Amino acid sequence: MQTNFLAAGVLRERLQEIRDAASYLQRLLHLDDAEREALLAQYASEGCYTTFIDEVEKTLASLATRSGELSALLDSLQCEPLIYTGEGSTEEVMALLNHLLNLYRPDTRKASQGGS
Repeated sequence: MQTNFLAAGVLRERLQEIRDAASYLQRLLHLDDAEREALLAQYASEGCYTTFIDEVEKTLASLATRSGELSALLDSLQCEPLIYTGEGSTEEVMALLNHLLNLYRPDTRKASQGGS
């Protein structure tokens, strides 16, 4: 079924990615010199050769990219998203809203009234 409704899970996933990157950046910035060296040694043992500054820059770039993608997604919508806080599962509420839209769309009403 085609719908014009977007489950908030998409937004939640993007926000979780941003939160994870921000938490990782916080962790990086709170490491002392020995912890930094241990982390870089761990990455090197996994075949990922990097520097502390590169790791910080990569994480900042990830934050900028992910937040930009989320912003672009919201900007691409014709109207501001709504969040329903009432009863019913996401699927039930979306089905009800789709049904109501189909009942009250002008082009749908004309077709159901015999084209007048």
